[in-house]
Amino acid sequence: MIPYPRLALAFAAALALSSSAGRAADQGPIVVPLYPTRYSDGATQLGIDVTIGSKTRRLLFDTGLSGLRVLASALPDDAYKRTGREAKASYGSGIEVQGEEADAAVAVGAAHGANVPFEVIDRLACSPHLITDCPKELIESKEFAGIYPGIFGAYLQAPLQGCCASALYFLDGKLGRRFIVHANFAGPTLTLNPDPATMRP
Repeated sequence: MIPYPRLALAFAAALALSSSAGRAADQGPIVVPLYPTRYSDGATQLGIDVTIGSKTRRLLFDTGLSGLRVLASALPDDAYKRTGREAKASYGSGIEVQGEEADAAVAVGAAHGANVPFEVIDRLACSPHLITDCPKELIESKEFAGIYPGIFGAYLQAPLQGCCASALYFLDGKLGRRFIVHANFAGPTLTLNPDPATMRP
């Protein structure tokens, strides 16, 4: 199970992140629901519904990682266009995702992006830097908390281009370049393009 979402969300009831870009003045805030999953050990992960092409999938939501990465088996071939460029990432759980960069139309709530780069995951493996012995059952149990077909990394980390920068950066109208996560597990939300007054300490 990937530990980052627990760390990113457990220490605060509301987390505010922003890039250097200003708020899209001609568009109001967009509130996107997040969906908590509670585990037997008491920890909670958050999911977010993301539409890629015409297919909507609930993905693991993570504010501590950057990039949209989805299993190829979870999407129809016509939902995206592969670029031929290799993509991969390693996680603290010891899992490495290997695949290819792709472009697709992506929607998060009412916000859309016409040409968003992301990783299509073709293979799951052990990270050579973290685990030396990684049986198949370990990979399967840790694959995005064992219930999600991919991860939505929201962190706006430079360089903000290509795969795999945060998909929020590529939403039309710069709507995803400022956001707030309200991590109240009774009703968690992601607010895109929040009012400036909301961002004040």
